[in-house]
Amino acid sequence: EALIVGKVSTFGDRGSWKITGQISRGANAAATQIDGTPTVTTIATVGGASGWAVVAQANTTNGSLEIKVTGVAATTINWTCHIKTAEAVG
Repeated sequence: EALIVGKVSTFGDRGSWKITGQISRGANAAATQIDGTPTVTTIATVGGASGWAVVAQANTTNGSLEIKVTGVAATTINWTCHIKTAEAVG
């Protein structure tokens, strides 16, 4: 589960999203994959943030979860992400 928040530096465009899903890593980093389809829920957006996007994907170079965000050109957006995980080993 990931909670992502983005906000421009002034009190203006802002938004928050929640992603739920599952990722697994096989024998090596290249065998990392997203299981099923992650669910992205928009919690709230204000102003131009309705056009922003967040996505979860597998990084097969590092064998890890990657959260990618897309805002708008020529705009500084401050992003933060909190990830809660559970791991089964064996």
